[in-house]
Amino acid sequence: MINEIIKDVLSCNHIQTRPIENFTIEQLKELANKAEENNLLITISAEYSNFHQGVLVNLVRKDIAEKLLQYL
Repeated sequence: MINEIIKDVLSCNHIQTRPIENFTIEQLKELANKAEENNLLITISAEYSNFHQGVLVNLVRKDIAEKLLQYL
């Protein structure tokens, strides 16, 4: 699961978002480590929209993060 998420983030020019409840603590640690290894920015945010009610894990490539930080 983690490797698939990293692969998806590396292959796109937008933010990849997943609900935090889809991860265990160990998976979040693994995700953070792999994000660092692959030069990805990882954030956690609260969402209160029609899309999702709860906490989201957001991943984006650091080379495009500057353009997208205003939306995180």
